[in-house]
Amino acid sequence: MVNSESSTTVSTTNSVDMFISNITQVVEFHPSSQLPIKLSGSTNFTTWKAQFFTLMCGHDLMSFLDDTSTFPPKKITKDNKEIANPEYRLWFCQDSLIRNALMAYIDATIAPSIATAETSQQAWEMLHTTYANKSQSRIYSLCDLLAKTTRDSKSVSDYLREIRSLADELATAGAPISNAKLVVKIISGLGPDYREISTTIRVRDTPISYEELFDRLSDHELFLKHEELKKNTLSITANVAQKGSNNHTSDRNCNKRWNNQQPQAQHMNNRLQEPYNGHPFAKALLATRQGQQNNNTWVLDTGVSHHIATDSHNLMSPLDYTGTEEICMGDGNGIPITHIGSSTLFIPTKDFYLHNILCAPHIKRNLISVSKFCNQNRTSIEFFPSFFVVKELNTGAPLVRGQNRNDLYEWSTSRYQPPSALTATTKPSYY
Repeated sequence: MVNSESSTTVSTTNSVDMFISNITQVVEFHPSSQLPIKLSGSTNFTTWKAQFFTLMCGHDLMSFLDDTSTFPPKKITKDNKEIANPEYRLWFCQDSLIRNALMAYIDATIAPSIATAETSQQAWEMLHTTYANKSQSRIYSLCDLLAKTTRDSKSVSDYLREIRSLADELATAGAPISNAKLVVKIISGLGPDYREISTTIRVRDTPISYEELFDRLSDHELFLKHEELKKNTLSITANVAQKGSNNHTSDRNCNKRWNNQQPQAQHMNNRLQEPYNGHPFAKALLATRQGQQNNNTWVLDTGVSHHIATDSHNLMSPLDYTGTEEICMGDGNGIPITHIGSSTLFIPTKDFYLHNILCAPHIKRNLISVSKFCNQNRTSIEFFPSFFVVKELNTGAPLVRGQNRNDLYEWSTSRYQPPSALTATTKPSYY
């Protein structure tokens, strides 16, 4: 690299006027709008470098950072006189702005490491020397994590999303994975239940895209769930809690503490103690006997073993149910199942999944199995006299709040309260 303090003198005859007219073309930078990502270390060096590289290329300034050009001398001779080189002045102004941009687009703890650089090229090389090799370690870690990722108990959607996220990180780090290798990785981690479809994909004459693979595996996942229900020879029970007496068996499910993290929470059995026409059926069962209901509303119930929908339109890709099992109610009657499927409850910050939903039109309320919901979505639920709160299982952060309406804890898909609305209300008085 040539020292920027060089005072080499060259002769020129007509270039001075040209460079003077171009001095106003120096490019200035605006960090907040042009480069939102700051260099914080080796973990994001590749992303940050790509960002800065494209900005320099866009202004045709990359020659300041690589070895494709050298800076001009400070002095030149014109008409046998030594004068300041206007070309150097223009170069120096632009190089100083690039060097300033480099310092502005890195973390304050990193800036001192390039503060002594005399040119932008020196600063660029210093950053490469410090962080480029560490970025290679990041690539090795991502490759190792990708190799160890398997579906296990995840849904196909979650599994493919995890694989795709790692592949995107590798691509950003400069180590992209080809589509063929990505497909092989995905099908090799699916597990024995997907052996047949994996073999079909492997023997294809034409390559399969990620999008088509996603659709094929999602369809196979629905098929497996359907087959699992057909093979189940036991009655599917949606046991509704009953008032304990000598003539009726009390509901064991309602008394079970499904939320070990919050044992003090008031549970659903508070609402299951009112008689109906002399019969001690639960209020959840009473709700099925009354008039027109809102199909967008779901009732949380600790006494049901499966999610139950009143209409197949509430399901995504519903499948006709051809088995012989019925839903066993608390009064001993059986209710036929017409469809099976899944659904999603949307809020702005998170999607909640309801898998293996049974559709029974004779039920007038959509029922959410609290036990299955908490297991499928890694959440806990606290019930209070007038409302309930769904929380993230690991952190306890509130996610959504619902209301107690007519002694039923309802989740309406048309109403949503954000977590910020919960901070002043979710702690009971005994906390």
